[in-house]
Amino acid sequence: MVLTIARASIPDLPTLATTLAPLLAVAGGGAFAVSYQGGAILIEQAAFTNVDVPAVEAAVAAAPVTVAALGSKRIIDDLPVWQRAFFLTLLDQINQLRTAPTTAFAAVTPTQAWNAVKNKIDTL
Repeated sequence: MVLTIARASIPDLPTLATTLAPLLAVAGGGAFAVSYQGGAILIEQAAFTNVDVPAVEAAVAAAPVTVAALGSKRIIDDLPVWQRAFFLTLLDQINQLRTAPTTAFAAVTPTQAWNAVKNKIDTL
């Protein structure tokens, strides 16, 4: 079955899907698919029994418009742990320099840098 809801702008589909999941789960239809075609949101699911259609329509209307920033934020949120550890280790070094800008720091060897990243992984 397909539920079609008119919408002029393209919503951020992952955000919309997350919002719709609990609203559609009451139907017991299992997995669903959401897409945007020809000025409408198409929601495909086995059944829509007991689904609060006005609530689904409201969720579709309230969904944020898709923008590159949302996709970029999602990529940041989904970074592998090693990349987050690498970035946060660099941030630790920057913060250390900010708190003691006049202190002379010894050079960091590659081994020390990699060990710092590995240690940061343990904190994530």
